[in-house]
Formats: sequence, structure tokens, C-alpha cells
Amino acid sequence: MTPTSLSIIHGPAPLDSILIIGAGVFGLSTTLSLLTSGYAYTKITLLDPYLPTLSTSHPSPSAPSPNSHAASIDSSRIIRPDYALPPYAKLASQAQNKWRRGYGGEGVYRESGVILSAETGGSEYVGSAMGNAQGLGYRVEGLGSKESVQRVLGTGGEGGERGYVNWGSGWADAGRAMEGCMEMAVEAARERNGKEQGQVVFKRGRASKLIVRNGNGKEKRRVVGATLDDGSEILADLTIVAAGAWSGALVDLRGRAEARGQVLAYLSITDEEKERLKGMPVVLNLSTGMFAIPPIDSVSALPPAQKRRTGDWVLKVARHAFGYANPTAVAPEGEDIVVSVPAKVFSPIPVEGEKACRSFLQQTIPWLGDRPFSSTRICWYTDTPTGDFLIDYHPKYEGLFLATGGSGHGFKFLPVLGDKIVSAIEGRLEEEFAKLWRWPREKVLPFRGCEDGSRLGDRGMILEQEWVKSEGKWEG
Repeated sequence: MTPTSLSIIHGPAPLDSILIIGAGVFGLSTTLSLLTSGYAYTKITLLDPYLPTLSTSHPSPSAPSPNSHAASIDSSRIIRPDYALPPYAKLASQAQNKWRRGYGGEGVYRESGVILSAETGGSEYVGSAMGNAQGLGYRVEGLGSKESVQRVLGTGGEGGERGYVNWGSGWADAGRAMEGCMEMAVEAARERNGKEQGQVVFKRGRASKLIVRNGNGKEKRRVVGATLDDGSEILADLTIVAAGAWSGALVDLRGRAEARGQVLAYLSITDEEKERLKGMPVVLNLSTGMFAIPPIDSVSALPPAQKRRTGDWVLKVARHAFGYANPTAVAPEGEDIVVSVPAKVFSPIPVEGEKACRSFLQQTIPWLGDRPFSSTRICWYTDTPTGDFLIDYHPKYEGLFLATGGSGHGFKFLPVLGDKIVSAIEGRLEEEFAKLWRWPREKVLPFRGCEDGSRLGDRGMILEQEWVKSEGKWEG
């Protein structure tokens, strides 16, 4: 991305209004950063179907309804600086320092340690990540055999043939963290709206299409806002599409960012069983994509199917792989195209995914291996071909900025990502990130999944086909 100033993109006048579409990790963190970084006289509108409603006429927000499809709404997410690419490792470490200081709420972050493992033959990603973590000063222990992995795992099961454990990594209660950030945003917006400054609006609604008009150049068009499902319009000088896995329904991102569904399964356990697992670290096997996160006592936002009793503890087993595609006809820029976007149903998961979770549970915690899952769900990633985020102006449309492409690893950057996005908007993002996150000049078609080195498994799974194999009722 060639750094560009706001004066080049929008003319010499300051921005009077900004519309942010999507209140997940990218959209909410951007909103928080804009509210604290010199946009005091800019009207800021945050649009999402699951938002609390807030405006100057309604200063007390109504309670939000969590989006159970979203990757950021969950019981837990891994927090680690263990990346094969140094820029991500460094940025994740900076974010982790904020998690440790209570970002998102007291008790949100738990430092259990994280095992990164692989099967025979190893994984280049594991070796590179270990080196980067050591370079950042983390307490890292190499695990050169199946027995050493088993010893550190401490569950009586196996976690891989070799790898390492980073005792300075851990996990966060993702649902509570997002709730805490929303509370911070609401408080900042309420304070702003009580002054003679730019209004802040939290609008509950869904963008159905972008509003496009003639731009300044012959080839350029200008995005001036969005039309909502109810036919109403929100106009803005700058529109930021941060809609996560739904971004491809608003902008043609074929070959650059597409939605992929991942499987998650939850298991209710007792106080006594939780005590047996008290020393368990997170375990992520990069040869299979399977991982497990230690029990959590307060499940923030599981699907409605989660039958949770007071006092339950919940263990999560999931898969980080190429995932399921959900080809769907959309028309983001007026042309009918087919692209993968989230399905309407998210639970239960196909039999193929449940078997994978069951097998991993039996391997890692054998004494819980045959217990029925209390619930399952599909979590939707926005995958890019390289696993890099997409944070840049759209080259074809003036007034349109993209902040998406989390590729299954965006959540851990929640405390720092908004500042990076605002820096990119202003044309002052560090070059190492600007190169990684710029608009890709070439599409990768057919899109075969995220090739960042952390994914393995079947590349070609179609969710509808897996449902048919499962003899499940398809309502996608």
C-alpha cells in the first residue's frame, strides 16, 4: 500500500462523517480508536445488526444481542505471539501486554501456556514461531518427543509428536472481552454526545448494499454510504467495511478474502474434572489444525443450543483448518457473482467435523473422550490467500476503506488493531504492515484457502455437501 493522506483521498476538508459497517474485532476496535484519536468533530456511525442502539436522542443504549455466527463471540480465543512472521509476533506481543493489564475486563485473560505441536515430519511454522517467541523474550520450552508433549499437556493424553510450549501465552474469554470493549465504546460515545462535538451513533441494522456515485476521476466511482435492509440510507464521507465474513456480500472480494466455516465443540465438565485439568495449557496441533482450550467458568456467548447449568465448566475443542465454503449468489457491486459467505445455520456441525473433534478429544483427554458434546457451532473466518489482513483503501472506489480478512487470528490483536487501522486510514501505517495488509493486485482464483502455513486438511469441503452426507436438514 502506498501511503496516502486524507487530503489526497477526500480533499482538503476534514472528514465530516465516517460510517463503520460491522462491530466485530475490526469495526469495534476502529470505533474505539477514532473516538480517542482526534476525530472530535466527525460524526461516527457504527452499524451492525447486533448493536445496542445509541444516539443523542437515545443516550441509554438498549441491551445488545450477540451475533452467534461471529468469530469474536465465543467462550475463548488463543492469545499468543507465536507467529512464523516477525511483524505479527511483535504486534501480538504488544497486544498481549495490554491483555495482561486487564484489557476488556478483569479476569478476561488467562496465561495457561500454549503448546504448538506437529506430527512426524514437523511443521516449518512451529519452528519459525518458536524462534520468534524466543527472540521476544518469552519462556519457551522445546518438546522434542511425543512423551515430552504428553508430560506438559498433563491430561493423560497425547498432543502431538513434537513442538514447544510457550509459558507466556494463554487465552481470553472472547465474549466478555467484546462486551467490555462495547462498554468502553458506549461510555466514550455517551461522553462525546454530551458535548458540542461530532455525534456518535450506534445503529442496529444490516447494510444491504453500498451507495455508489460518480467520483472525481474518469475511472473512479465514489462510495457515499450504505443502504440498509429496511431501505433507509446512511451517508458518510468515508465508509469502512469491517463486516468480517459478511464483507464479500458488500464488496467483490473474490480471490482476495472469502468466508470459511470452522468447527467448534463444547463439553460440560464438573468442578472435580476441572480441578484435574487445572494445569492444562492450550494445545494446538498444526499438523491437524485441532486445538483445545482449558475449561472456562463463565461462557459469555455460546449459541442458544448451549444447555448450561449454573456451576458448569466448559471445555472447548475446535479445528483451525481450510474449513467449509458456502457458495452463495450475491451482487455486491451490481453484478451477480457466487462467493462464500456465512450460512444461515451454525449449529450443529456436520458429522465430519464432529468426528474430528471427537477423535482429538479422545486423543488429548481420553477420560473425557466419549462424553457427548453439550453444543457445537460453526465459526466463520474471513480468510485471505496469505492469512494477512486486508486493511486498505479500495483502488476502484473513492471513499471506501476495507478492514477485514481476519483469517482466524484477528481477535488477539483487539487491543491494538484499531490504532493500526486508523493509521492506515491516515496514510501513516508502518511500511512492514502496509506491505502485508495492502489491497492485493491479483486475485487468487480458484480460491483454495489460507496458505499461511498454519492450515492443513481437506481444501475442498462445501458445507451443503457435508450436511447432505450428515443427512442433516440444510437451511443455508
